[in-house]
Amino acid sequence: MAHTDQVGGAWGFFKYEDIVKATLDIETFSNGESRNRDLPRYPLEADPPFHTAYRKILQPFFNSRVMDEWEHIVRNLVIEMLEPLIFKKEMDMAKDFNYILPVRVILSFLHLPDQDCYRIGQLSEDIYHSSYGKNPEKYAATVESLKLYCHKAVAGRKTSPLDPQKDMISKLLQSQIDNQDISVKSVAGILHLLLTAGHDSTTSSLGIIINYLAQNPNDQKRIRENTSLIPMAIEEILRYETPVQRMPRTITKDFDLHGQKLKKGEKVFLVWGSANRDEEVFDNADKCIIDRKPNRHLVFGHGIHHCLGAPLARLELRVALEELLHRTKSFELNGNVVRTGYPRFGVSSLPLILCT
Repeated sequence: MAHTDQVGGAWGFFKYEDIVKATLDIETFSNGESRNRDLPRYPLEADPPFHTAYRKILQPFFNSRVMDEWEHIVRNLVIEMLEPLIFKKEMDMAKDFNYILPVRVILSFLHLPDQDCYRIGQLSEDIYHSSYGKNPEKYAATVESLKLYCHKAVAGRKTSPLDPQKDMISKLLQSQIDNQDISVKSVAGILHLLLTAGHDSTTSSLGIIINYLAQNPNDQKRIRENTSLIPMAIEEILRYETPVQRMPRTITKDFDLHGQKLKKGEKVFLVWGSANRDEEVFDNADKCIIDRKPNRHLVFGHGIHHCLGAPLARLELRVALEELLHRTKSFELNGNVVRTGYPRFGVSSLPLILCT
């Protein structure tokens, strides 16, 4: 563990065991403090019992039956986007595919207009690039723009609801917590979360996976010859290069850890990327072994805040890779890769040449 005076001061937890313990000790490590007090993003920014109530409402939308129903929709979107790129043979995979597909999927999943994908994608990028004090004015203005979009979408759904068994926004608007209707503000906050976290990390993951396979032709050849390895390869490549490097918690009481005195109110970052390279947990931790088993990685978090959308992300990644491999004989780099930096790993430019 270590301490930084940056970002207002925070501790970093780096060992797998310490991070897992923190995710399970929800009384000491709180995630209930909103990063945007005007628009709290539940259930991520909530502790039990509030967190539990919201999660119970949302969880059914991500169960295996729903994912089975959505597979053909995701596959059709992937094919629609891939076919012109395959025809071109040369493209920037990040800009032409990775940054667009997950936004289109989440908009479709939320029954929002597909034509909004570029606007939502750009707002998310502007929020990321202006965050952490890099451009406070732009950050505030962009967050406000996305907030207005979310409020307008929720207001529209309140006026014209859809089937609450199929539509998450309608379900939230028709639900209660503690015998109180869920407010429009709360639903807009959840939508705000889904329109950023709901695609951002999947974009990063696509870039990481395709970039890795482009630079490791032996592994690419291996999964082409045995496509049953695709799910395992996805999990391992993301363990090896974790897209979301860390998530924050707030300490609720004084305690000691490894000889350090942590105080109530201090911040902690749980550094998933470090945990996923912990040599006490993973043999050859700094080597990507695409059929690694078991693979107890923390790519999607751990404990009660384990990523709600992980099933949808896994579906997108698997289908995208299946279709890319099916439609090509090989793919390789065709220029310099531009990486995105901490805290979100990925690629912003991934020039490829496709052999068909």
